[in-house]
Amino acid sequence: MPVYVRKNLLSITPPSLSELLSDDDEFLTDPEQLHDQLPQPFRMIDKILNYLVDDVWDIVSSREAVRIEEKLRVRPPQYECAVQMQDFGSASCLADSVDGRYIFAGLPNGVAIIDAASQNRLGQWEEDNVEITSIHVCLMAVQMYLVATIDDMGVCRLFCCAFEGLHLLKVLNESDGSTKTVASKCQLSQEGDYAALTLESGTDCWVEIFKLPRDNWIREFETAHATMLKQQHPPKPPSPVEKTEPESADGGVEFSHPSEGPIAAGNQEASGGSRSQSPGSPKQQSSRTTSPQPPSAVPPGSQSVAQINIANLSKPNMVLRIKPPVPLSGNNASSVQNAFKTIDDGTVIGSGSNHVILTPHLELRKTAFTLHHEKDLQLLSEDNDKETGRPRQTPSLVFLNAGKMLPAGLESAANVGRPNSVAVTWSGCTNLYHYNLLKTSKAPTDKRSSIVDIEHKPDMLWPNACAISAIATSQDTSLLALGLEDGSVVVWDKYIGVPIATHRVTKTGSINYLCFLNPCVLSQSLTDYPPYLTPRASGLLVGATDGSIQMVPCGRGSDDISVKSMTWLSGQKGESEQIFSMVEPLPAIPNVILVVKHNGEAMLHDICTSQTLCEVTLPKTHKITSPWSPIVGIGAEGQMLYIKGTQLDPNEDYIPNSGMTSLFVFQLRSFPTLDKYWKRLPESQPYTVHVTTDKRVEELLAERMSQQGVRQVRMQDRWYKLRAEVDAIQKYRESQNATVAGDAKKTEKFRSG
Repeated sequence: MPVYVRKNLLSITPPSLSELLSDDDEFLTDPEQLHDQLPQPFRMIDKILNYLVDDVWDIVSSREAVRIEEKLRVRPPQYECAVQMQDFGSASCLADSVDGRYIFAGLPNGVAIIDAASQNRLGQWEEDNVEITSIHVCLMAVQMYLVATIDDMGVCRLFCCAFEGLHLLKVLNESDGSTKTVASKCQLSQEGDYAALTLESGTDCWVEIFKLPRDNWIREFETAHATMLKQQHPPKPPSPVEKTEPESADGGVEFSHPSEGPIAAGNQEASGGSRSQSPGSPKQQSSRTTSPQPPSAVPPGSQSVAQINIANLSKPNMVLRIKPPVPLSGNNASSVQNAFKTIDDGTVIGSGSNHVILTPHLELRKTAFTLHHEKDLQLLSEDNDKETGRPRQTPSLVFLNAGKMLPAGLESAANVGRPNSVAVTWSGCTNLYHYNLLKTSKAPTDKRSSIVDIEHKPDMLWPNACAISAIATSQDTSLLALGLEDGSVVVWDKYIGVPIATHRVTKTGSINYLCFLNPCVLSQSLTDYPPYLTPRASGLLVGATDGSIQMVPCGRGSDDISVKSMTWLSGQKGESEQIFSMVEPLPAIPNVILVVKHNGEAMLHDICTSQTLCEVTLPKTHKITSPWSPIVGIGAEGQMLYIKGTQLDPNEDYIPNSGMTSLFVFQLRSFPTLDKYWKRLPESQPYTVHVTTDKRVEELLAERMSQQGVRQVRMQDRWYKLRAEVDAIQKYRESQNATVAGDAKKTEKFRSG
């Protein structure tokens, strides 16, 4: 059978071989094109769609996992409000009095005083077009408060709340017409001895410290109140027939209101405050150290000091002005020898204001930096290229009592318990500056000038490794905590001036909240010996920008205490609403804190066990007003909670004539989950204890003397036992001697026989 063979068979490449790619072509080809022959731009569109589907699927999966976890999680009990106060729905800020009696509300036309327990309006200061945006309150005396307010125009006013009246004392930043200064923050010392006012003018910012005549104000208001009572109720002359009325226990005659019956003796202090007490009386002096009285409403029949002349009151005195640290600049000396002559004497080390770095050296460093980062500097905005583009530095400060490092004022008994210094830090600054408040101002160099130099150098400086982002002190200012931007916390014992704790709280955020908790929240084993007080561990509540809240034990014995931390930020995208916007401990129960989140949730947590106790919810028709900056107040020692809410639907009128906003009141005492805490209220403990050698010896001798009777009985018992032992030893010796004598006689008889 004939076979036909095709010519040039080897020159024809099989189709399979023609489709094969060389190694070089395969290396340079897009990996996606090996399996997909789509041309451009369809291949790019396909990639984008695939990436989009993958990202959406990841988001859906994460949200589904969160939803399932939220569904399986045990929800805390929810409690709604009991009272809705429509009259104070326009409040822009709330502040609690230190003793828990009143709530001060900032309104669009003034300040109102609310009874914390009964929610009654007790008094109000009104002025048109004055919206109060910030309130700070301190306790000057029994039921006498110093109130500092700042309105929307940046005007700071000082008020005295006494005898159910709110009296304007002073406008601290009065404008002289030449320059306009705006007050951004006002901070009072613990008992109203000093006031720190932060002022801004253009791009400048500084702090002014005022010495307040606290004792004079107390005396003047008490005198005015007593004078007014005598004018309204003059004593009747005693009749020869009638018997004279007996005087009260404090030596003063009891008066009554015309519309009411006689005022009971127990209500004299509530109605008139400290009317019968002078500032120098023992009871008045003890108000600095004793705890506030329990909350109680002031009787409505008490009189107000309405006729006092404010112009005759004592005036505050500015004692210090603090400006932000100047940026580093070079020394203009011509040589190193001259540079050493221009620096200071070294009393304040570490400020960086005086150094031996010459100006040419700094200019050379700036030129080298500009050349090295020329491309990066071109990407900066035009605003940063301006000479005035330096960000404004804002201060953070605390008042401190006298300590061993700044002992000014310790030699005088009148300054005990009063601040003698102020610690100031500025945003982005790593140094903490201490200024002495008792230092006398410098006299003017020009005899014709009456202006006193009140800008002093810091008396002490504490440098840190990172910028300070938060600062706080304990109630007695014995402990000082610094929060740094790297997430670290440093706690100082200010009395002796040494750091007692350093913790790295978080690695993903900076510290933005610090608050000292009373040592009673920590379970510590205390021994009966020694008889004097010993240092205890304290708790520091720390909050960070990543949403974590943790209680850090600090002090002696803190290493043996284990505390859990609470974290609400999961680290995923879209979880920024879980970050807290407000943290506030309850005054009577310091281990229970109120936390308000950005999403509008308000929770009560046990900081020691990391347990969520309950959720405070508004009616379904309302939500918390501006949850990123909520308007919340805690009164009556933590028994009452005030929260401002806004309607969800502004077009629907749920309650007739209720308005868009309302103030909701929650009775925390009625929450069942808090019953166990109210039944076992902890006793307040000192934050730090520094016992001198003389005090220790006195306590040991006192304990020795108190045990003298027990020691005498024990000593007699020991003498009886010692006598019995001596008798036993004597009998034993006699028996031994008799035995030895008998053996000797036997030996002699044996030898003689």
